[in-house]
Amino acid sequence: IKTPAYGSDCSTRLIPSKSAGRQSCSASDPTAGKQNSRLVDNIKKSILIILRSGLDYEFRTTVVPGLHNKENMMELAKDLKSIAKSINYQIKSINYFLQPFKPQNCLDSNYLKVKPFSEEGIKIMLESVQKILLNTKLRGVD
Repeated sequence: IKTPAYGSDCSTRLIPSKSAGRQSCSASDPTAGKQNSRLVDNIKKSILIILRSGLDYEFRTTVVPGLHNKENMMELAKDLKSIAKSINYQIKSINYFLQPFKPQNCLDSNYLKVKPFSEEGIKIMLESVQKILLNTKLRGVD
């Protein structure tokens, strides 16, 4: 799961990868990598707690142009699947939704100018993610 570090350009995958280029940081703050690593660890712990809880849940990603594309959405799905497999959770039981970004009520006003993905574009991402997590659905698309 790619997670931007708060206040920096850092991003890292939730599940460490052996291949080069999976972890990157262009922030000048030397503590950003550690902060991001803690953030990612906390996200993974949260996912595990949710999956183990037995409670109804859903995971959702708001798909934002400039932050998401077909490739990184597939990586996110692979990471979620890997976490679930690590505790023998049934992959077909994962409740995962993609929802389109809407440029309204954004904390960062720059996002008010971002044009959302077309319905066709988000459906292409959905089909790609469904190859990994079959039960993935769309929310907020007419």
